[in-house]
Formats: sequence, structure tokens, C-alpha cells
Amino acid sequence: MTSVIRPAQLGDIPLAVARPVASALLDTGECRCSHKAKAFLEYLHHHEVIDECPDRRNTTYQLTYDGDFTLREMMCNCYGDNWHINPEESRQIQRELFLQMVLVSPLPDTTHERVAQAIWAQHSKDRKADNTYIPAQLNTHRNDILRLRTHAPMRIHGAGWVIDTEADMQRFGEIILNEHVISNIQQIESHDQLPVMTIENIGAWDSCPLINNLLTIFTPGHDTRLTIRFLQHLNTFHWQHFGDLDYHGIKIAEQLSQKLEKQIQLFIPDWWNEYLPTHALTITEADKKKQWPSTTLLSRLIRQHRVIRQLCSSQSWLEQEAIMLDRRLPDALHSFINPKENKGGF
Repeated sequence: MTSVIRPAQLGDIPLAVARPVASALLDTGECRCSHKAKAFLEYLHHHEVIDECPDRRNTTYQLTYDGDFTLREMMCNCYGDNWHINPEESRQIQRELFLQMVLVSPLPDTTHERVAQAIWAQHSKDRKADNTYIPAQLNTHRNDILRLRTHAPMRIHGAGWVIDTEADMQRFGEIILNEHVISNIQQIESHDQLPVMTIENIGAWDSCPLINNLLTIFTPGHDTRLTIRFLQHLNTFHWQHFGDLDYHGIKIAEQLSQKLEKQIQLFIPDWWNEYLPTHALTITEADKKKQWPSTTLLSRLIRQHRVIRQLCSSQSWLEQEAIMLDRRLPDALHSFINPKENKGGF
């Protein structure tokens, strides 16, 4: 005797799955079949609430003659009279009513991005939060900081203020500019063709020898926003990027070169390949983000730098911090600052 497979019981189907299907059927009279709602649709079809629409390329269901009444009754009996109310929408309405009572009025012209997200979106640190409900008139900012080190004389001018970088270096050993300051820069006085090096990791930036007029900028990962905004105020500068020798580090350099409208330049001393036998880190199959792909950009860099060619071939990478105490590093930096004296390797 053949057993009949019965569809799932309505109570076994989550309301989050049943609600959008039931709402579509009651609003338009039909809905398409989806894998997620298959059990719910089978249940409704078994109880003659819906029929399959004929002559449709994709499986589509429509309410039967008295399906409207039956579906409403089913949903109320199983999920309650308020089944049609989305909890998140209800929570949003509750939130808006609450905020109308407690928030300052008028709202400030600008506030920190994380404050706005905590009040109106998901949570403060969620970069992918839905910011739909943040008031349109409220400007948000992140107020990140930019960290510089240099012995080059520079004067950064804003509206009614001037930052003397030599004074800050003497007092603090670095220059720290927050986003408010960078947004209000009007002019930067500096040498023509100032040598600028963006450095990916904090250890390398902190330990990098400050040769002559070299300006080093800590540019962590793909967070290049403030670096680019600052450098756009320099009239002329000579730039290279110093990062890890992995594909991620090269992509950071590519991003900078595009935004700065400069040819991509990597700081790679010609002796860095000597670290391969002792310091190369293997890229595992599990760490696919670090694996070297085949790209036009890499093809050009491989021709220029043998160490990149060797790393691609062996699917390995090198950390920039490993070379920071090499006695040859100051000379390599000097060659970057004085490219006419450079005898190769960059």
C-alpha cells in the first residue's frame, strides 16, 4: 500500500516564512513559488486555498474562489490576529514614537556616524547598517584621525589657524589630524616634489626611519579616505606605497594610485627577496583572500619586481615589518627620496 506524503502542518511553518506569502496572496490574489515557502504553499494547495495558475512559465499560485476568507481564518487561528504585522516594522514605529519624545530639538547639524546608527539603525559599529531612517537633514561624520611623521617643514593652513608640523614633531613625535581639521584645510605649504610614503601597517609606520624630508602617512588597509583628502592639498609630491607583499597590499596601492591619479609605485628594496627563505608566509587554501590571482596589474608588477614573481609562484607573502631593522633600509629610503641616485630595484 502506497503511503501518502502529507504537507507540513501550518504551525510548523515559521511566521516569517508564511507572512510575506499570505500578504502577497491577499493583496494581489497570486504569488510565485519559492523554495523557502514551498512547504507553506503545499499546505495551502492541499487545503484548496490556492490553485496553480495555468499557462505560466514559472510556477505561480492564485487564490481559489473562497481562498481569501479561508487564508485569513487560517493565519489568525495559527499566528494570532496581528499575524500581518512585521515585528521589525512595528519596532520601527515604536522607535520613532519614542524618539519624538526624548531627542533634542532641533537636532544638531552634524553628529558622529556611530551615534546616528545606534539611534536610528542597527548598532553603532555595523558598517552595513540600514540607514534609511536617519533623518535626511542630519549630516554624519566619522572623525577618524590621520597620523603623519616627517622632518620636512610643513605649514597646514585653515580658517584662522596654522599647524606647524616641525613643532608638533618636536613635542609629540608625530602629527595627528582629525577629520574636522582635514575638512577645513585651505592650503599646505611644503617643498615641491615632497617625497611621500603611505605605509600600510602601524608597526612599519612607527619604526620607519625619517630620512631627510620624507613624509610618512599611516594608511591602514583600504581605509585610504583621509590620506587621499590630505594629499590632494599638496601641490606636487613624489609618492610610493610601502605595504605587505601580498595581493591585498598591492590592491591598496592600486586604490591610492587611482584616487591620486598617479602611476602605481611600490617601495620594494631590491634585497627584500633575500627574506624569502626565512620569512615568507605560506598562503593556505583556507585563506583565499590572500591568494595571488592572475591580473594585468600583477603581470606588469611581476616584470618589474622579481620578489613578486617568486611570491606569486610559491603562493606566499611577506610582511613589511620584517625588514624594518635591516641596516640597508635607510639607504633604500634615501634612493626613493633621490630617484636620480637610485641604481635599480624599485
